[in-house]
Amino acid sequence: MLTSRVPSKMTLKVGIATEGRASADVLEAICEKSGVLCRARFSEGKPKLFNDFDKILGFLRNGSFRANKFLVVPDLHPETDCVEESTRWNERIRVRFPPARLCLAIWETESWLLSDPESLKGHLGLGVDHPMQDYVGEPQPSVRLNDLFRQAKGYGRGAAFDKRTDGVSIVSQIDLQVASKNSPSLSRFIALLRE
Repeated sequence: MLTSRVPSKMTLKVGIATEGRASADVLEAICEKSGVLCRARFSEGKPKLFNDFDKILGFLRNGSFRANKFLVVPDLHPETDCVEESTRWNERIRVRFPPARLCLAIWETESWLLSDPESLKGHLGLGVDHPMQDYVGEPQPSVRLNDLFRQAKGYGRGAAFDKRTDGVSIVSQIDLQVASKNSPSLSRFIALLRE
């Protein structure tokens, strides 16, 4: 007697190409918190990411991780025209690695870390007035985070925020539903993970 085997559901594995090591760590932490298996690899800057994302994603697809979904996550700084920059990236992706999807972090992944003021308040022990909501003016989100960490730690000046360690720690406490409501670009990232 022949029995039919029902194929098991394929495990979703997301491969992400991004600009820097700290962003890769933060993106992996967001994926883990979202229940999505991923590997994020970095290129050391936006120009290098633009030229090398296909190599990064190819490695994540063909290497031991065997990614089956792909995202390219660059920062989008406010001096850049959003439509023009998005078109430029999407065209490059279409030509170099068609299965990938673009997700722009507006204006850097640090803004996603500022999108849940209550969890940030719990993390720092001081109030944060309002979420960034993909804010594109001064102060830059990374500068705002450093200022908040300096205030919380009592530093008069200098670097107080380390994106790799502090960013991952913030993600561990963040409410992704609240953060997604406050940040359309984070909401898009999470939607693309689950799409």
